[in-house]
Amino acid sequence: MQDTSETPTSPAPGSPTVLAAEPVPHATAEEPLAAAEEPTPRASGEGSAVDSVFAPIAGPRAEGRHAALPDPSKLPTNLTLVVLFMAVAGAIVLSVSSGSFDNDMWWLLATGREVVENGIPYTNPWSIHEGLDTVIQQWLAAVVLYGTYSVSGYMGLKVLVAAQCCVLAGVLYALCRVASGRKGGSGEVFAFCIAVAFVSLSAYLSVRPHLYSMTLFALVILVMELYRQRNRPKILALVPLLAMVHVNVHAAMAPFDLFIVALYLVPDIPTLFRKHGITWQFGFKKADYRRLPVLIALVASAVALLINPYGIRGALYLALSYGAAGYGNYINEMGSTGFWTDYGGGTMAMIVLGSIAVGANGRRNIDLPLTILFAVCIPLAMMHTRNVWLVALFALPLCASAFSTLHVNAHDVPALSSRLLNGVLGGVFVVAMFAYGAAFQWPSIVENAEKDTSSLPSKAMDYLDRYVAASQVDKSSLRIYNSFNCGGYLEWRGYKVFMDPRPELWEPGITGDERHYYQEFVDFAQDKTPAKDVVGEYDFDFIIAYTSSELNSYLKTSSAYQLATSGSGYQVWAKVDLDLPAED
Repeated sequence: MQDTSETPTSPAPGSPTVLAAEPVPHATAEEPLAAAEEPTPRASGEGSAVDSVFAPIAGPRAEGRHAALPDPSKLPTNLTLVVLFMAVAGAIVLSVSSGSFDNDMWWLLATGREVVENGIPYTNPWSIHEGLDTVIQQWLAAVVLYGTYSVSGYMGLKVLVAAQCCVLAGVLYALCRVASGRKGGSGEVFAFCIAVAFVSLSAYLSVRPHLYSMTLFALVILVMELYRQRNRPKILALVPLLAMVHVNVHAAMAPFDLFIVALYLVPDIPTLFRKHGITWQFGFKKADYRRLPVLIALVASAVALLINPYGIRGALYLALSYGAAGYGNYINEMGSTGFWTDYGGGTMAMIVLGSIAVGANGRRNIDLPLTILFAVCIPLAMMHTRNVWLVALFALPLCASAFSTLHVNAHDVPALSSRLLNGVLGGVFVVAMFAYGAAFQWPSIVENAEKDTSSLPSKAMDYLDRYVAASQVDKSSLRIYNSFNCGGYLEWRGYKVFMDPRPELWEPGITGDERHYYQEFVDFAQDKTPAKDVVGEYDFDFIIAYTSSELNSYLKTSSAYQLATSGSGYQVWAKVDLDLPAED
């Protein structure tokens, strides 16, 4: 709702909408800013060159409807903000349309079904290798996914991902409002930053559990920021609860909750030095809070990580599995980030915005926890594509903190006098975007969800189903060779596999076996191991081979196998002594 305590002034007709700093009282060396408006007073001329760009405009407070600093308890009321949130909603729908299904989806669906029907598995139920231990780090997310599919099919999965994206956008907006501090910040600026961040996040806005981690990370930071500003320890009780949920939906990322909380333990060193008469040229922002409650929350969160079906193994999943997926550079997302892609461009934009935010704060007003969090994630994003979303997520609260005095001068844009009307307009657009996706974007994707490809050999599975029905054998008794990408789909169809898209589940840290099954698979897939050695060792009943692979060339000359059927980019070979059904 607008501030009506002052008489608004009308801008010149056609005046543009611009980004400007919120005017505050002028500060000089003799007359520093009040502590409530600037955590660390600065003398005129101090700070970096970037500071002068983002410093509040000096001079008397201007009159007008945007003169007063925004009240964080009130929702913004300009149509510009509604339009920006429309852009966020549109980005969500397009992201969900383009990439919410991937090869992990089938493994997750198979996992959810296994948990629902047979309980938590402690040995790998899908491996042709007997007795391998397992840890299903995202078992709860898999159950939610399978439950959604069971009720509403593939379209339900699309709606689930879209709804999770909307929740994430709302949590990020709340985080930006809190991180901006008492100045409240500008909803337009926050919405713009969130829209840019979603471009980077789009790489992992899918059925995979990353959406849970994004939301939970944002909630952990939100809780820590609320405590840092209000100094009320009770709110920290939420942190262990969030950690407990996190370890059950995405155990590999849950320990990062502890890292986030630990950053808020760093003492206010500049203030300590000044108390002892030591000159210190740096200052920390919002650092006057008690650290003991943070320490207690950290210890409680570490204990909460143990509350999962696998206990200490679940809590240490990241340590047990670290590095397994990087072997042989076989998995694309383990490679370095391609910044020429759409999500790579969004990541670079967030790195630039975050760097500007660091400079805007200056050396005497460092937002230490958020700055460290942002800085640590930059090399992580550079190293592996799978980490690219971290830097965008953690740059947001830093930008909100640094840009809290920026706002959009939108005098020429109609303002809404009602919060309800503001929310209704935004809600109508979100519903309209969802309806558009459900009517025009998602049906074709759902229709092709099981279209036959080399990564999703549905024709091969239909053929094997006919063989099982005709021969009356148990699916689980068949020994099948398959490629990495299609393993999850075979599991979803009820077959045991040679490999699936979870490489860490095939390495000694998780399996408890001395053999490196994933490494052996990669060596074979990269033609480092002769086909006759692997085929001879495992005596496969069926082999699904890429048409252009060395394995397929070998099978063409093998007297032990016969061609059973062919699909899009692959062929299925069967042992010559099997009685095969005719093709449709």
